[in-house]
Amino acid sequence: MEGPVLRRICLFLALSGAAAAQEHLNTLWPPRGRQEDQFGAAVDCDGQRLVVSALRVNSPGVLFVYRREGANWIEEARLTNRTEPEFDEFDGFGWTAEIDGDHIAASARFFEGELYAFDRQPDGSWLRTTIPAPDPANEIAFGDEIQLDGDTLVATTYPRPAGFPRDAVYVYQYIGGVWTETARLGDLHARYASLEGDSLVVATQYPTGGLRFYERFGTDWVLTQTIPMTFGPILARDGDVIAAVGGVTAFYEHVGSEWVSRGTLAAISSSVGLAGSRFYVRRTGSALRPLTVDVYERDSSWSWTLASTIFPDALETRERSSFGDDLAFYHSDVIVPDRSFDGTTVRSGAVVTYSYEQRATLTGSPLHVSLLTGGSQELTLDAGVEHAGQPFVLAGSLAGTSPGFFFGSHHIPLVRDPLYYPLSRRFGVLDGCGRATLTVTVPPLTPDFSHRTLHHAFVVLDHGLVHTSNVALAALNYRVIQ
Repeated sequence: MEGPVLRRICLFLALSGAAAAQEHLNTLWPPRGRQEDQFGAAVDCDGQRLVVSALRVNSPGVLFVYRREGANWIEEARLTNRTEPEFDEFDGFGWTAEIDGDHIAASARFFEGELYAFDRQPDGSWLRTTIPAPDPANEIAFGDEIQLDGDTLVATTYPRPAGFPRDAVYVYQYIGGVWTETARLGDLHARYASLEGDSLVVATQYPTGGLRFYERFGTDWVLTQTIPMTFGPILARDGDVIAAVGGVTAFYEHVGSEWVSRGTLAAISSSVGLAGSRFYVRRTGSALRPLTVDVYERDSSWSWTLASTIFPDALETRERSSFGDDLAFYHSDVIVPDRSFDGTTVRSGAVVTYSYEQRATLTGSPLHVSLLTGGSQELTLDAGVEHAGQPFVLAGSLAGTSPGFFFGSHHIPLVRDPLYYPLSRRFGVLDGCGRATLTVTVPPLTPDFSHRTLHHAFVVLDHGLVHTSNVALAALNYRVIQ
């Protein structure tokens, strides 16, 4: 078949097969994942960087900070609330995590609880500040919920029934390089909070559930509106729109000085997210139905229609899962963690990005290889028909993606480790559809390589580099894979 004809066929198939749903773009695993990692316990993204917490049970928790390059998340920093391997007791660092610009906040909410703020310095390092529990004698789990927006940080304590010592919502501001408490909203029994600029919404539980809306004037927060609800609702927010999930999901829009009801949706969940006209709902799985994230689209009349469903098909089968326990957004992408992901016999966790605008041009199957018996992974390259007939170079690394290296002015998300990288390079030419298939064979190896991850990526050349793929993963596991 002639090249131009084949390219037209490939283009037609690609366009006719394009899905409206979000497609798996990439996956993050913790480096040398350990059984107790719980990587993905909390996630947040500010449109520039992504923060992922590894809660960990038997070692200090860690925040992983990534920046986005093309289709890939490149690790930029690791932040802790202590110095490894120091560890005396599990404090829950990484229970929550928030990022906004040059600020990151996380809580260690066990016992009385503490907050930790990390502020990015001119040299790219992160300066840590500890914010202790303001009232440890009367409150527990300081930092149970946190919100960070600009130079303002909000933290709740764990709500207890009426009659117990009070529970407060604490507000801090970054003033002169110091996080300073500027407000304390008492006796709220708050479970969730949402902060956007000078607008704060608090979901209360006792004595009755509902929403309390505050506006900031100087350093004062003024209660402007209350909306009773049957339950203490879970909140999701995007700008001037809030979803409050109780017995049903109720939507409110900030119009002028009032929050106006915009109807309800018969969807409840322990985890929800709002991004523009899309509403994301985590649906608990069962023996008959796998756990999913349902995506609803809103029309101009505020009617919601189920538009697509995100299945955790980028991950392996798990006997139990926390897929969608938290949600974050990068432009039109949704970032979905699964901190109990059973990917390599250890429940180390995973974070998956799904996208409307980009697609994975490199995929690998299976996701893990046994070191006892050896095995192979098939890599599928699909750079698109626009790159038909162009040469490619594929390489891999046992040392991850960061800091990577530069090919001219282009950043390649692979570490050139001396062991695997020199052996991994493959050269070839994409076919008339811009595709190729390669097989990577892993021989039987010692347990020293167990729980490492193979990372592969490829580039396309045409008088210079014209395409860099996403990174595909394969976990190395010292047992027989069933």
